Amino acid sequence: GFGPSLAAAARLTRIPLVARAGPVVKSNPCMRWVEAYVANCQPQAAELLASAAADRVVVAGDLFRPDRIASTMTLVRPLPARRDGLPRIVFLGQIVERKGIHVLIEAMAHLRGAAELLLVGGDWSGPGYAADLRALAIERGVAQVATFENHRGDVAAILSTADVLVLPSLSEARP
Repeated sequence: GFGPSLAAAARLTRIPLVARAGPVVKSNPCMRWVEAYVANCQPQAAELLASAAADRVVVAGDLFRPDRIASTMTLVRPLPARRDGLPRIVFLGQIVERKGIHVLIEAMAHLRGAAELLLVGGDWSGPGYAADLRALAIERGVAQVATFENHRGDVAAILSTADVLVLPSLSEARP
């Protein structure tokens, strides 16, 4: 997406503007300055493909690749055993503040029922945000039900163990 200010700045500085495909906003005169629109699939691009901007639409292809998922269905190393009767809540992602992992840990502290938390991604032994999150889990009494698992490539296998997947992102391109 883009706003009129961004489009005007790009136009004035002669920087080509490429936007993600979305609805045609006829009241936005800046749409004529967009060099290209990128879509993941035909349905996302449908309205633009039916408009005067059709020649500027590029369908990059669907990001969903079943073969890629199938290749990650086997665990590369064991996960902690499931705790009897507890739902498993899983987070997969980078260990950066904008992913909102601290919000998830705070939410776990207020959970009315019992659950286990599996946090997967990055390097949990590092300083900074990772260390802050480990300390927060201890402070909030969540550490005993939380597992901090470093980055892994066996995403589909991990997801298959989840009862709930949580993406508590504060900012995300496609949450």
